[in-house]
Parts: sequence; structure tokens; C-alpha cells
Amino acid sequence: MSEQIKYPKNTYVERTVEERKGEVKIIINKLIELELTMSFPAVKELYKIMNTYIADGQTVKINIDFPEFSRKIRGVLHNSAREPCWIKLEKN
Repeated sequence: MSEQIKYPKNTYVERTVEERKGEVKIIINKLIELELTMSFPAVKELYKIMNTYIADGQTVKINIDFPEFSRKIRGVLHNSAREPCWIKLEKN
């Protein structure tokens, strides 16, 4: 994951577009490493969600069925700089 900047408590700091792109880039690099390409419909849907997250900057909860591997893609893309973004593959 990217290095987290420490912010004072009780402050809400939104991620900038560049920070959101950086968080998504980490996820994309891991997908490439795992050889999960856009040939899978679930990965294609994840890319669409990530593009919307970058553009809008809203916190997004992810829950996508991935039947090719009997898994689900779950995670959260937070807009708050204090919260980590994460994605994982879970067994159904």
C-alpha cells in the first residue's frame, strides 16, 4: 500500500485526484501481478468502479461476484485520507 500521511485527529481530509489515482494504481498493479485482466467481466466492472471513484471522489463499497474463480471481489475505496483503500478476493 502507499505510505499514509498522518493527519491530526478530528480532522477530515479528502483525497485529491492524484491521491485517488495513486490508490487505484496500487490495485491495478496487483491485478496485473495476479494476471486478472479485463477479459473477466468482474474485473471490467471493478475498473469501471475505480474510474468513477477517481472522477467523483465518493467513498465506494465494492461487492462484485467473480464466478470464474468462485470468489467475490470485496473492498472499500475511501475518500477520506485517514482511511485506507482496500480490495480482496473472498471465497463465496
